[in-house]
Amino acid sequence: MDARQFRHARNQAGLSQQQAAAELGVSQSYLSMLEKGQRRLSQELARRMVQVYKLSPVSLPPAQGSWQPKMTDFEHLAADLAGLGYPGSPICGRDALPETQVNSC
Repeated sequence: MDARQFRHARNQAGLSQQQAAAELGVSQSYLSMLEKGQRRLSQELARRMVQVYKLSPVSLPPAQGSWQPKMTDFEHLAADLAGLGYPGSPICGRDALPETQVNSC
């Protein structure tokens, strides 16, 4: 959510800044600064906005430092899975293929 969307969501909920601020537990001036993009929205306040403005939880901004998948190559993936005790696919098992094809899995 950006600053413009904060104001739009509040207006859609039919709340004045004063009413919304009271329900969110912040001052009206702080809410005004949020809506102007002069303050950053905390995760806790974002959750309260979802409840007060009756928004979908999908509208929450992603958490900072949220999980991002990393790209890896086959060797790293195999080592990571082996570390977890993953038995692997029977198709790629050493007993399932001739020696010349084992390294192609």
